[in-house]
Amino acid sequence: MQFQLYTPHIALQPYVQGIVYTSTDARKNNNLQRIDFFPVGSSYIAFVLRESAYFQSSQQAKDFVRFNFMGQIEQHQHVITSSLSLVYVLFRPHGAYRLLGIPQDLLTNACSSLNTLLGHQINEVLAKLEDQSHDHLAVLRILQEWLLMRLGQNTDKQSGRVSFICQKIMAHSGTLPIKELNRMSCMSKRSMEQYFKEQVGLSPKTFSRIIRFNQAYKQLQNSEQTDWMEIVERFDYFDQSHFIHEFKRFFGYTPSQRHLSTENSDSAGLTYPSF
Repeated sequence: MQFQLYTPHIALQPYVQGIVYTSTDARKNNNLQRIDFFPVGSSYIAFVLRESAYFQSSQQAKDFVRFNFMGQIEQHQHVITSSLSLVYVLFRPHGAYRLLGIPQDLLTNACSSLNTLLGHQINEVLAKLEDQSHDHLAVLRILQEWLLMRLGQNTDKQSGRVSFICQKIMAHSGTLPIKELNRMSCMSKRSMEQYFKEQVGLSPKTFSRIIRFNQAYKQLQNSEQTDWMEIVERFDYFDQSHFIHEFKRFFGYTPSQRHLSTENSDSAGLTYPSF
């Protein structure tokens, strides 16, 4: 699998982490391969360049959707895919709500056709994407132009306080207590959870757990020697058993088995790049 990363337009950067062109090659494995997905605290939209591609999720019976939205996921998933080339837009945690205007808690753990979600609003952009599907740079440009248009249209979908909470959670690697987040945001627990689910698609607690897992995973990947107790203490897990249980829920394997994800694809199981 190969990745090419692109920086979004400056006006989109508060809402979009990056835009990616990715291509997989399943020919060496009977034209199908398994790719692991794990939660990263973000959702994305994707346009598949080759119309004949096959794509099936372990969590849904639904097969190929060419222009789709993938909401936040709460645990490890895998997909079975043919050779696949696509361009996808990886949102910041609150970005999809701001740009698409859709309550995110309706789309958690689901891959949905954008035709279904937005109807006739995307007919024009979809036609342009299909016309330029042979050129991933043209697809990237069309997607950015469309998102810039959405940014100008959805001015009522403000997410300042939720964005602030997300930033605090990420800055503290998901270890801040919910009561502290309530205090910092001047929001009650109930209000914060309501707005957070609507705009991010997860509760603040689940989002924090996902961010904590990702930071622990990065430390594991960047360390030549594993000090389990250092990870447990640094990321505020109860004990080593708690850390292993959380890791397996989100990654699909225990920390000592994480190499098995590497065997599923050429990208070490990292379906989402780091920006």
